[in-house]
Amino acid sequence: MKKVMALLIGLLFLSASCDRHGSFLPENVSLSFPATDYEVTPGTVFSLELTVTPKQYAGQVVWFSSDPEVASVSPEGVVTAHTCGYTQIEASYKTFSTGWCYVVVSEGGSHYIYYKSADNKKITPFESYATWGNRAGIISNTYSDGWWRLEFDKPAFMVPISAFYDTRLTDIILPDCMTIIADGAFSSTELESITLPSSVKRIGENAFREFYNRLQEVIILAQEPPYIHYPIFDRSSNCRILVPAESVDAYKAAVPKYADRIWPISD
Repeated sequence: MKKVMALLIGLLFLSASCDRHGSFLPENVSLSFPATDYEVTPGTVFSLELTVTPKQYAGQVVWFSSDPEVASVSPEGVVTAHTCGYTQIEASYKTFSTGWCYVVVSEGGSHYIYYKSADNKKITPFESYATWGNRAGIISNTYSDGWWRLEFDKPAFMVPISAFYDTRLTDIILPDCMTIIADGAFSSTELESITLPSSVKRIGENAFREFYNRLQEVIILAQEPPYIHYPIFDRSSNCRILVPAESVDAYKAAVPKYADRIWPISD
C-alpha cells in the first residue's frame, strides 16, 4: 500500500510540472542571448540569436524594443537600426521568462569622449553606479593633438551622475549615441558652451548647475525635446538653450519654465 501511495504522489508531482503533452510548464522556460551588447550603424538589419529552452516554445516568444525610434524589432526577432542612440531589446514568453540585450546605434564613435581642460591636465571623471551605461567603464584617458580622449570598454550612452562635477572642463565632444545626461553631470565646470547630440533623451536635475555663470549656451540637436528634469541650471544662470529652428515651439511647450531661454540654433 505504501508503495502504491508513493507512486501516486510521484505521478502527481510529475504532472504538476508538465503540461498535457509532457512538456515543461511555462514557469520553466528560459530565454537567453549569447551576447548582451550589440553595436551597429544606422540602417543595419540583423537577426538576434535567442536560445529558448525547451525549444517548442520558441515560436511563442514576444519581442519588444524600449525605443523603436532608435531600433525596432520584428515578431521574428529581426532588428532594424534607424538612428543613433540605444535601446533595450526584450524577448519574453508570457509573463514567466524574459531575456534582454542592449543595441547601440552609432556612426562609429561610441567608445570615445574627447575633452579639454583649462590647465590642459587630465580629468578623472567620477564614475557612479551604472557608470557610462550598461556597465561601460573607462579603459584609457590619453592626450593627443590638443585633446584628451576617454576610451570605454563598451559603447558609452550615458554621462553618469556628477561625472565632471567641479572640474576644469572647458570643451567636450560627446558620442553620437549619447542618450542620458545624468544629474549634476556637468555641474560647476568651466564650460562656456556644450553641444548635446540628437540622440539625447533625458537631461537630469542640475546637469549644468554652476556657481560662476561661465556657461553661455547649451546646444541640443534633438528635434524632439528630451525629458528635462527642472532645474538643470543654477537659478542665477542666464544660459541660453539653442535647439533646431523647427522645434522651438515644441521645446517651449515641453519646458515652459525655460521658454525665455530657448532660441533657434541659427541665432
